[in-house]
Amino acid sequence: MVPRNARSLAASALAAWAVAVPAHAQPAGQLDPLKLAHLKAGYLHWTAHITEWPSPAEGSAGDSPAAPEPITVCVLGRDPHGVADVFESASQRARLEAQRRPLTLERLAYVPDAATDATTDATTDATTDAQMDAGAPAREARRAFEASLGRCQVLFVTASEAPHWSELHAWVADRPVLTLGEFPGFARAGGMLEFWVDAEQRELEYRVNLAAAERAGLRLAPALLRIEQVRIVQDDRKRSGRRERMRAGHGSGRR
Repeated sequence: MVPRNARSLAASALAAWAVAVPAHAQPAGQLDPLKLAHLKAGYLHWTAHITEWPSPAEGSAGDSPAAPEPITVCVLGRDPHGVADVFESASQRARLEAQRRPLTLERLAYVPDAATDATTDATTDATTDAQMDAGAPAREARRAFEASLGRCQVLFVTASEAPHWSELHAWVADRPVLTLGEFPGFARAGGMLEFWVDAEQRELEYRVNLAAAERAGLRLAPALLRIEQVRIVQDDRKRSGRRERMRAGHGSGRR
């Protein structure tokens, strides 16, 4: 359940993460990579506080209370600024948790879908046994990758994975996975929260796609929307659909 004091949790959690940045790493009026890494790691932590996931199936009557399931935070792709390192370092100094559940970190590397690269025999139009054997390791690697994705409750997609986001989004869109990304257009392409650097204001902003979260069965606390740096965005496909309906309406009005 999303805590009622989510806004105060934001202030305290982000302040704690900011303190972890050495003073010499924060030049006035500038967002350097180390500070950005701490801000992003702090938001990975805080969003776990303010997200309500679908309730798991309840155990049978008489079961002894189980230990709370961890929330798995995954970092997918190359991470040159060290967001995962910052998060892991903080978890080593003190136990990180959200909603009374421990947080665990998993680093993932993208594995392409072998099925999209399958070649077929020109005569039979069917994949040969030799090709099936040759592709077995790739398929096994992809299955392991998808199994890892399936363990994520929070998925941070780094900029290196922008070319793969369309495929990844199709895989996670209907699953209860909170997606965050750091490349332009992430939220409009179905991601839930996009880190966006405002070069003029020299600050980190957050673009939020509430519809994407709702489709995945997630609920974000209203406190998120009261943060000054948060901007609500819509899917590009929704915007294009609305434009098509407007054009259709204008066309019918001319008759």
